[in-house]
Amino acid sequence: KFFTWLRPPAVRPPHFLLKVAVMEAKDHDAATADSTALTGVGACGRPVVQIAPMLDVTYKDFRQFMRCLSRRTQLWTEMCVDNCLVHAATVDGFLDFAPNEHPIVCQLGGSNPEYLGRAARIVASWGYDEINLNCGCPSDRVAGKGEFGASLMRKPELVRECVRSIADSCTLPVSVKCRLGVDDDESPEFTANFVRTVA
Repeated sequence: KFFTWLRPPAVRPPHFLLKVAVMEAKDHDAATADSTALTGVGACGRPVVQIAPMLDVTYKDFRQFMRCLSRRTQLWTEMCVDNCLVHAATVDGFLDFAPNEHPIVCQLGGSNPEYLGRAARIVASWGYDEINLNCGCPSDRVAGKGEFGASLMRKPELVRECVRSIADSCTLPVSVKCRLGVDDDESPEFTANFVRTVA
């Protein structure tokens, strides 16, 4: 039965994993099911195990499956592009999540401080626990055409503006996903300068 869970949503009905998660939660007392009762928390007050954001992977059904396996992890959304959230008629498909997914981080992609601020307000209204700015994705579609992701590491001043706009637009903690370097810029000083400038 366990292996049937691993079939893609096209094979298993989308609501299947939600039913499994609810059944599992009913087997534990309320204190255990409550996300505030999580163990495995690191020195920074965050769960040690993070289910990292992966495009076309960490959608709601996948996150429900991960939550079935452990309540000691922090879940992440797929990257949500700022202008998609700002201009979409409805954002349910991007931001909907179940209560048992807490703690959950929404990762934003973008390089326009104004749009990121507006997107942050939308994300906060959905009850997320944290917002993360993607400065780490190396794909050509994101870092090249999209002009965000890892390419932003070469523009630390812009990233600082983006982070400030997000932080000023909501009360959620804000973090930045980055890499140790980009292409030929991989010296410790390059990364340290990025962190110093953004922080």
